[in-house]
Amino acid sequence: MAFKEEGAIKTINDLLNFNDYSKIRQVLQSINPEVFVNKSVKTKFKEVLINMYNKDDTNYLKDLLNDFLKVYNEYKGVYHLAYFSEQFLEKLNRKDFRNPVEVKRFREIIQRIVESKKDYPTETIGEFFISPRGHERHRVVWFIQDNAVYFCEMFYDHKEYDNFCDKIRERKILKKNYRIWAYTETLDLLNLKAA
Repeated sequence: MAFKEEGAIKTINDLLNFNDYSKIRQVLQSINPEVFVNKSVKTKFKEVLINMYNKDDTNYLKDLLNDFLKVYNEYKGVYHLAYFSEQFLEKLNRKDFRNPVEVKRFREIIQRIVESKKDYPTETIGEFFISPRGHERHRVVWFIQDNAVYFCEMFYDHKEYDNFCDKIRERKILKKNYRIWAYTETLDLLNLKAA
C-alpha cells in the first residue's frame, strides 16, 4: 500500500489506538519516509523506524510515534496539542460515560480548554487545573506543559470528583502519576463526539 503524506499521518494517528505491538510495527514498515516533504519530519520518521526495535514494548513505540507527531505538527504550525492520559481514555470507554449527552458536554469543555488554555475558567487544586469553575456537574482535570494541554481525568459524579480532589489535596495524586499519554491533533480522532 502506497501512502501519501496525509494518509501516512492519519494512519500513524490511528496506530496510537492499537495495542498490538507487531501490527503497529508492520504498518510502520509499510510507510516510506520519502512521503514526508519536510526534511525534519522525514528524519524523525526514519528515527522511529530505526528505534522501534529497541524494545518490545507498545508504550515505548507509542512514545516514539507521539514524538514524531510533535515534529510533524510543529512543521504544520499546529501548536494546540492535546494529550489524554490512559486513565482518561479508560474512563471514556466506560459504559456510563458513553451517553451521547455526557460525551457532548465533555467534548465542549475539552474543545474550549484546547482553544483558550489558561483563559478558560478554571480552579487550581494541587498541580492541576479543573474546569469549568463553579457548581458544574462535568469536570475535566488538566495541566499545560511545553505548550501542550494534558487531560488527566474527567468526572460527572460529585462523589467520585470530591474523592479525587481530597487525594490531590493530600498530595496522593500528582502529575507524575500520569505517565502514559495518547496524542491527538483533533478531538474527533478519539471519537469524542456524540454517537
